[in-house]
Amino acid sequence: MESYRHLFYKYKQFIMYAVAGILSTLVNWITYASCTNILPIESPGTRITVSNVTAWGITLAFSYVFYKNWVFESKTNSRHELIREMLSFAGARVITGIIEIFGVPALVTIGMDDTIWGIEGFAAKIWVTMIVTVLNYLFSKRFVFKKHA
Repeated sequence: MESYRHLFYKYKQFIMYAVAGILSTLVNWITYASCTNILPIESPGTRITVSNVTAWGITLAFSYVFYKNWVFESKTNSRHELIREMLSFAGARVITGIIEIFGVPALVTIGMDDTIWGIEGFAAKIWVTMIVTVLNYLFSKRFVFKKHA
C-alpha cells in the first residue's frame, strides 16, 4: 500500500491532470452533444459552431477551478496574482478555444464528418480535443500556474 501512495505522490500532478482532462472532456462533450440535439438551429454548420462555442465556455469555467485547486494547487497571495492567473488561463484557453471552435467545423467541412454515437461531427471533435488537451497542459504548466514568489 505504501508503494502505491509513493507512486501517487510522485505522479500526482500527471494523475490529477488526467482526471481533470477526463472530467473537462466529459463536460465539453456532454454540453456539445446536448446542444447539437436541442438547439433549434436549422443549419448544421451553425448548430455545430454554436454548440462548440457553448461547450467551450462552460468547460473554461469548470477547468479553471479544477486546474487551479487540484492539479497545479496554485495559491495566489493577492487579488492581483489571482486576476493575472485568471486572465492568463483565459488567454491561453482563447488560443486553444480558437483551434477548437474553428478546427471542428473545418475538419467536418473537409470530410471528417463521421457521426459517432448519433452525434454529428463527433470524429472531428475527438481529434481536436486531443490536440487542445496537449496544448492546454503546456500553457498551464509553463505560463499560467507558475509558482508565485
